[in-house]
Amino acid sequence: MGDADLRELERRWRETGSVEDEAAWLLERVRVGDLERGMLELAAYFGHRAARAVLQDDAPEMPDLGGVKDRSEVRDLQAQRDFAEAMGLDPSSDAWSCVGAGVDPDEIREWCQAFVGLGAEACVRAAWAAAESSLHTWQEENPTDPRPKRALLAAGGWILCPCSSHAEAAGQAAIQASRAANEAEERNVQVDSSGSALISGNGHEVARILAALGSTPSAPDQVANAAALAVEFHGDNLQVWETIRTAVEPWALGYSDPVRERVEARRREAARE
Repeated sequence: MGDADLRELERRWRETGSVEDEAAWLLERVRVGDLERGMLELAAYFGHRAARAVLQDDAPEMPDLGGVKDRSEVRDLQAQRDFAEAMGLDPSSDAWSCVGAGVDPDEIREWCQAFVGLGAEACVRAAWAAAESSLHTWQEENPTDPRPKRALLAAGGWILCPCSSHAEAAGQAAIQASRAANEAEERNVQVDSSGSALISGNGHEVARILAALGSTPSAPDQVANAAALAVEFHGDNLQVWETIRTAVEPWALGYSDPVRERVEARRREAARE
């Protein structure tokens, strides 16, 4: 099958939108070397229906998001909540845990191991997506301290150009973000009437997520730490998982690169400041 046939398969899928036609196109892309099997497996791990149809029995087991594994019909966070309501559950109640909510950092650490074997590019994109969604909290609490944001931008620089110098720059920015986290935590410690130490604000937690992100270009397994910290911060496994999925799945299949687009937007924003 030549390029013209491959283009015809793509045209057919885009015309019909059917899972079967998309699977036929993806299968041929893998066969001719246009799509790595590992990337197809990553999309299948996220529950992409056509990718799973191609792999069939070889599709990786999907993570157990609170007990429901087949999410092919229920893709984004709002749909998950609609699904819960349709089943007669209150998404704000403890019963919602049966369809994916809750806080379990160890669970998402396990999920993220799937990225590590696919190399740093997948890991950094996943960590970047998890970290960016939290940055606004740091900026609201610490508007004059740019160190965590610099960690985000430095890791983004590696995404645009994954070379050793950008990895080193991201690592240095991660060290500074970690220092910012420690300083924020020390500033915000308060002692209650019983003598117990309490930490006000959440900025220090965000800075630790950004620090983990900055370490990921040199140490891809740090993606698990960044995602777990994001789960602790947001208080919802599914929210973080969905943030990562929407950022990484289109890139894995070569459809688009949402993280690169966000990195470029962040850099334009920084240039205007």
